[in-house]
Amino acid sequence: MRRAAGWLLVIVVGMPVVFSLRSGFDPLVLLAIPVLLAAGAFGIWRGRRNWSEAMFRSSGGMPIEYFFDGHGYQTRAPGREGRAEWGTLHAFGETPAAFLLYVSPHIFHLVPKRAFPEADQARLSTELRARVKPLGKGPSGLKKALVLWILLIIAYLAIWQFMGHH
Repeated sequence: MRRAAGWLLVIVVGMPVVFSLRSGFDPLVLLAIPVLLAAGAFGIWRGRRNWSEAMFRSSGGMPIEYFFDGHGYQTRAPGREGRAEWGTLHAFGETPAAFLLYVSPHIFHLVPKRAFPEADQARLSTELRARVKPLGKGPSGLKKALVLWILLIIAYLAIWQFMGHH
């Protein structure tokens, strides 16, 4: 992760400086674009984090209950309740500490395993494997974003080279 962040920093800061020095533009103008994009990304990340923390605090420290049966699952928390069938789940994941029930590719319910006896954990794991597809091991969002940035930079350089020679 640190290596990827280092390369991203080199690309975001180093490339505009090199191109601005080659072309005679002010490097601060070219650096403003990645700085503004990074600030926007931080704002989105912080907003999502604040939203999730507010949802956690809204339960007032009361437990969230999960009920599983042959038709699906039900959640109950202070002020909200929901039921869904197995077929509505996008995928599931399992870690040593929790079950992850994905209701969409990016949104999941985290169900801690400590809430179940070991026998029930095994039964739920078996039920999930039988009824819901496991989470795929695709590339992470950071890798996708990094590849997209590299492609955009290459496209920019290609256009810049063609426009500069005419």
